[in-house]
Amino acid sequence: MGGGDFVEHTDIDSTSGFYHGGFDRFSAFYGGAFVDIPVARTGSSGAPFQSWIWSLDPLVDYMHHGVNYTGTGGGAPVTGIGGSLSQTDFLLLLKLTTSLTPSNNLSVFGGFGGSSVRPRGEPTGSGGPNFMGSSVVPAFRAGVEVSQRLNDSLAIALQGFYQHTNGATYDTSLAGERFEEKGNDSFMLGVTLAVGGNAPPAGLPPGGPVISQDTNAKVPTTTSGERRARVQISCGISGANCGAFIWNATQGGHVTDAQRIAIYHNSYKAATTPRPCDVVFYNDADNSANNHVEIVTAVSNDGKVLQTIGQNSDNGPITVGPPGNGGQVMTRDPPPADGPSDTDITNALAKVKDRTNPKDWEEFLKLCRQRNKVDLSALPK
Repeated sequence: MGGGDFVEHTDIDSTSGFYHGGFDRFSAFYGGAFVDIPVARTGSSGAPFQSWIWSLDPLVDYMHHGVNYTGTGGGAPVTGIGGSLSQTDFLLLLKLTTSLTPSNNLSVFGGFGGSSVRPRGEPTGSGGPNFMGSSVVPAFRAGVEVSQRLNDSLAIALQGFYQHTNGATYDTSLAGERFEEKGNDSFMLGVTLAVGGNAPPAGLPPGGPVISQDTNAKVPTTTSGERRARVQISCGISGANCGAFIWNATQGGHVTDAQRIAIYHNSYKAATTPRPCDVVFYNDADNSANNHVEIVTAVSNDGKVLQTIGQNSDNGPITVGPPGNGGQVMTRDPPPADGPSDTDITNALAKVKDRTNPKDWEEFLKLCRQRNKVDLSALPK
């Protein structure tokens, strides 16, 4: 991360009362590094500002620049020499991020920490007392960021933020004299480059095929065709099929085609706003038979399903990635009274740090199965 730091005029007084002044506003370059750690997610809608990723961002940055001291010494105008200011910030920010598009995010952030401040120079002019030492003082920062994801592992962002750094009192080269710096306010504009872990917590791909959300699928769908970027994460539930993966995971065995189409007609309705844990049904054109089902794991801001998880065919592997074309996004209707809330589901989804690790999906899949549970004993074989 790096950019421009615009520091406002800062007052400085000597403790003896001889000097009153400060340094003029200046601009400088700053650079640093940070780590973005997602910790939670709230909301399930794909619309901007309706769901947020919460993260903690520890950071360190550094700025150094020359300063011009002006003021009065004993009532007479004086101009300082040799002025400079070095500042190293150590902050912990809380950041909230919402998606604007599948590849653009908006973030707001704020937090506290400490700044190691090291002023130098002779504010009263040649032969006057020099600043000595440094001080660690409290600091506050708040700002906004707009980011563009370039690929699954790289993102670039523009940041603008305000920082207040508290003042401190510094020793000088003159015994008994000290300089009291009143603190400074700065406005920063910079660019960050984030490498690795930039995708939302569920490991979403940047895009995927659009699924029809009509009551009837526009395109008859089978799962035999290639589906871009899907990855195998485990060998699947032994003796099970795609239906058992959702509705009979603990018992295993098949949920037959006839049972799946009965579930479609009797227990679901078309999803007007798709959300995680909805089910994609790939039916024949007249909805008389079902070919395949999967669980929704990610939805774009404009309501398109970006990612699903499911078991391929009988005894097939479990795969995750962009869905096929022509499926119908359906939501459980009515949902079980003891089913999980949207917040529970989005919090579980935020724990999926590596979408290729089946253990990361365990809590999310458990909640999805609770939301989608049906009584298989009442269905045809």
